[in-house]
Amino acid sequence: MNRKWVDNEVYFGPDRRQRDGGKRWGDRRRMNDATDPPPLGAVLRRLRIMLTDLGDPAKRQRAQQMVSLAILDANRLRNAAAADRLNQLGRLLLMKAPLSELEAKLMEVQEVA
Repeated sequence: MNRKWVDNEVYFGPDRRQRDGGKRWGDRRRMNDATDPPPLGAVLRRLRIMLTDLGDPAKRQRAQQMVSLAILDANRLRNAAAADRLNQLGRLLLMKAPLSELEAKLMEVQEVA
């Protein structure tokens, strides 16, 4: 698994570029903004901000991806309680639960993380 991380205005996640033969033709990033993965707390804070604006399906899908990332990170840290609560948060997102329920569940996650 690639351990570098990209966080910019277009993409937030693992660095998906190939390392074997240099840059691909379609890879036009000039600046290498790949760094180490963020800590779980940083991902949860970013998710909390994302939850305030879930107006369109694309933003809801992006929040779901952030929850999946946080679940992977919690499992990597062997924090089963946080991973379980994040799974519940992901289900609430899919069911389009109100913001108050989402924030309450996220607060539970932050308490055990």
